[in-house]
Amino acid sequence: MTWPLSDATGIQTSANLTTSASAVTVTADAIPHTPGAWVELVAATAMDYSGLTLRLAGAVAVNGTDTSILATLGLGAPGAEQPWISGICLGHSGETRPIPIPVRVPAGVRISARIQAVVASDTADLALTLHHGGGWHHQGGWTVTTYGANLMTSGGVPLAPPGGAHTPGAWTEIVAATSGPMWCMVPLIAGPPGDTSWAANHLGLIDIGVGAVGAEQVLVPNIGYQAFNNEALLHHPQPVGVHVPAGSRLVARNQAGQTLEAPSVIILGVE
Repeated sequence: MTWPLSDATGIQTSANLTTSASAVTVTADAIPHTPGAWVELVAATAMDYSGLTLRLAGAVAVNGTDTSILATLGLGAPGAEQPWISGICLGHSGETRPIPIPVRVPAGVRISARIQAVVASDTADLALTLHHGGGWHHQGGWTVTTYGANLMTSGGVPLAPPGGAHTPGAWTEIVAATSGPMWCMVPLIAGPPGDTSWAANHLGLIDIGVGAVGAEQVLVPNIGYQAFNNEALLHHPQPVGVHVPAGSRLVARNQAGQTLEAPSVIILGVE
């Protein structure tokens, strides 16, 4: 069988040719919660792409430490970078974390990254893969709007603790009204900002909901994560197809095997 060219897979990846690694080290500013310098990931995109995967190439979690980190992807020439996708939470990760984002990427653009963190001069090793065609199963949107990122904590919106063992807690508002219609979202989970002594190891589930106060409905159920008492969290973000009109109120809630604390949430909304 002959496959049409439109079904062919196009992939471009970042690379550090001086170390033979796919990831580059990005460093936060020496002042907590302040973005560091931009670091180039891709000098020029070779073609139009329908999505990307940002990969945290190693753990950032440190025992007894709040390692909240927010990453921003930017477009533009050196010294003229403009934020493009912001509020990508990387904090507390206990392993490599791929973050797929189905957003269109034009040909010929330079892509860079920067981070801010609660820990002064903290670092994150980041790699970027651009996708197009048969190997990428999500049709890219045009823009990404971030909901829930807190620049003062370098984290997300802390959720209410569970209502009991394996019982959902109260809904927590992520945004009062979305700025535009959303056809896909990428929920991101991190640890509780400011907490340096997490409770016992546990599994947890997060629901994303929509609706007015007292009338919330589950939109995306049972997003799993695993938290450890050494301040590390395991979570594998995935794009989820949704139909959320502009002006919608987004909320989240948590259930787990313990009731002392809950993680935080950021939502990347693809429009």
